[in-house]
Amino acid sequence: MKTLMITSVLFASAAFAAGENFEQRKKMALENLDKRIATMNTLKSCMSSSSDKDGMKACRKTHKTSMEALRSSNKAKRSQMKAAKK
Repeated sequence: MKTLMITSVLFASAAFAAGENFEQRKKMALENLDKRIATMNTLKSCMSSSSDKDGMKACRKTHKTSMEALRSSNKAKRSQMKAAKK
């Protein structure tokens, strides 16, 4: 009986911990989407206001730079989460 009780408590705590991890990852994913949408909106407005090919090229270059920074930031966050998990 004690073994059953201990086992059920362990499984319940593991399920609760998995729920916390889900919420944290969900929050991170939504924040990432918001940042990507903001970057895309910036690109759209930049391209709309550009008047020539060079202007569009500059918009794409700026967008690429900002997306690379976002990717590296997300990679660092994932590495921290993996390190905390171990």
